[in-house]
Amino acid sequence: MGAVRRYGQACPLATAMDVLGERWTVLILRELLLGPKRFTEILGRMPSIGPIRLTDRLRTLHAIGVVSKPDPAPEYALTDFG
Repeated sequence: MGAVRRYGQACPLATAMDVLGERWTVLILRELLLGPKRFTEILGRMPSIGPIRLTDRLRTLHAIGVVSKPDPAPEYALTDFG
């Protein structure tokens, strides 16, 4: 795997693109725009992403506040910020 590329700019648009520019991220957001989904539902709609990469992307989106997964709820959903 190659190094993660970042724009390294203080601009809000560049910061957003650091996240949205990652492969699969926009497609995950597309799925969640249609409503909350379980991990297996997202994976089923995008089987070539692989479970490890999907986990990584969801963790990143959760860490920055775009996606929520309230415990013990099994579904991921977009936050108001997302």
